[in-house]
Amino acid sequence: RVPMVKELLKDSKGSSSRELEGQLEALQAEAEHLEDEQEDDEERLRTCERENAAAVAAVKAEGAAKELELRRRLTEEQAITRALERLVEEQEAAIAALCAAHEQAA
Repeated sequence: RVPMVKELLKDSKGSSSRELEGQLEALQAEAEHLEDEQEDDEERLRTCERENAAAVAAVKAEGAAKELELRRRLTEEQAITRALERLVEEQEAAIAALCAAHEQAA
């Protein structure tokens, strides 16, 4: 709209020219205001992007920490399971030995 008003200013004379100059000044002020708002909006956008990136990084870090803890627990549970399996095997062998000894005694 500003170029159109400038063109009209060139073509017009007298009081209408002053009117058009006023409109041009208003348009230029509005354009400057919009540019300032755009700069503010872009800064807010960058801030939001940084905050979102930090939030995503925190969530990923938390997920990685939970995964490590679950892996640690799994390893611990697997070790306990192996120990229990060995104990069961030992007890089965002891029971079998006792049964064999009992049969021989009878």
